[in-house]
Amino acid sequence: MHPRFLWSALPLLLVAGCHAPRGGEPAGRLTVGHMRLVAAESARTLARKESDAFLGLYREARISLQARNTRGAVAALFADSADAIIIPREVSAEEDSVARANRLGLQGFRLAVDGVAVIVHPSNPVNQVALDQLREVYLGQLRDWARLGGTGGPIRALWQDPNSGSYELLVEKVLAGVPPVSARAWLSSDSAMVAEVARRPDALGFVSREAVRPGVKVLKVSEARGFPYYAPDQENLWNQKYPLRHFQVMVYRRPAPSVVDGFATFALSNEGQRVALDAGLVPTAVPLRIKRP
Repeated sequence: MHPRFLWSALPLLLVAGCHAPRGGEPAGRLTVGHMRLVAAESARTLARKESDAFLGLYREARISLQARNTRGAVAALFADSADAIIIPREVSAEEDSVARANRLGLQGFRLAVDGVAVIVHPSNPVNQVALDQLREVYLGQLRDWARLGGTGGPIRALWQDPNSGSYELLVEKVLAGVPPVSARAWLSSDSAMVAEVARRPDALGFVSREAVRPGVKVLKVSEARGFPYYAPDQENLWNQKYPLRHFQVMVYRRPAPSVVDGFATFALSNEGQRVALDAGLVPTAVPLRIKRP
């Protein structure tokens, strides 16, 4: 049986990472108005669930939700075609520098912990992989499945669009900032990656956890050969054992429509953080503990 996650209720709705309403504005104004929200593909389900929960409570609020790749979401925020975004990483130093140069104020907070899943075809006998092995695969140094415990044959190494958050995470955590040199194909989205791996027994790919569907197998991952391997499940994200974990981060413009402050406050409240928990992620703004059956 799976462990249950429990938390202690927080006494306040406003918690660290979210500013109080600007200028003493009445709390009721925080739940009225229109908000333009753009979510990266890996954050789309979380953004939709948080939006649905917020709108279910506050009938005078409206949220227009769009999905783009991570860099497209940031570009929308900078171009003022989005009031807020949810992306699978922090704002980069370069993006922060551009915002400062253009006098664009940004406010952000970590909404939840998520992870990237490494996937293969279900017929592949390989069940686990280490980060150093992934590095060798994507740098063209490890080319045959036999070296990973498979039945032999060339590894078809797949990569996602460089504008995706999953690409950025893999380059950072697996390749130490070096671009891949052995990609056999570039896929435009998580769904395209899942479809390609599901039809290719020789394929190796990676997607956001929420994108995993029947037809692919998720590998356990370790920090390096000889270390324990862990599945990208909620418990291993919570205890920081799964190596390819990351934050889902909400970033918004300041000043922003009042309803954006209201949505941010809700997302960090007990109820908003429970939405993240129920979506299979690990909340960041409430203390958690595991109760085992």
